[in-house]
Amino acid sequence: MVKQSPFQTDLFDLTYIEEQIKSMKEDAAIPKEEIEKSHINKLLSEQLTVLHHIEDLLSHIEKNTQKKRLFHSKK
Repeated sequence: MVKQSPFQTDLFDLTYIEEQIKSMKEDAAIPKEEIEKSHINKLLSEQLTVLHHIEDLLSHIEKNTQKKRLFHSKK
């Protein structure tokens, strides 16, 4: 076994990792029933907004490609 030098403890501060593990364990201990419905509703509404935006972009792209096809077919 290698003897630790006093400088190694300065390089490897494990308190941050220990705090992250503690936080993850606490989050895992929360039952799913306790998750707030408003939080879920907020996430779903944000996803719906993103999907609407994607749909608008795709329809805009489709309109532009149709215009280009019409323009090229008239030649």
